[in-house]
Amino acid sequence: MDTIGRTIATPNSDYRRVLCRLVSFEDVPIPYALNAWTSLETWRLDVEKRTSLSLPAPYVFANDAGQIEFEWHVHDRELTLTLTPNGIHCYQVSETASEAESEGLVDASAIVNKVLWLLA
Repeated sequence: MDTIGRTIATPNSDYRRVLCRLVSFEDVPIPYALNAWTSLETWRLDVEKRTSLSLPAPYVFANDAGQIEFEWHVHDRELTLTLTPNGIHCYQVSETASEAESEGLVDASAIVNKVLWLLA
């Protein structure tokens, strides 16, 4: 087992795929990818502690700027997070039923609130 596998526990196969994808991006430094993984795990565990809900594994992409994006689709809601190295992340949320959309900046500590909105 490699170092990544020894130091990072994964909850299920969907999250293992996210981790594998994160470390496979050619234009994303491994420390940045692992930091994104740590953030994702922190949000997942925080959601589980606060609620009885589980955060589904996101789609994960690397954009043209070399930033990591997580994207979730739950029922009629969507959340996209673009992670930045400075810890101030971009978000976009939308809800099909109300046709509501918003976007902005959010620091890492407030992301769980966006995730809880997604799961509500």
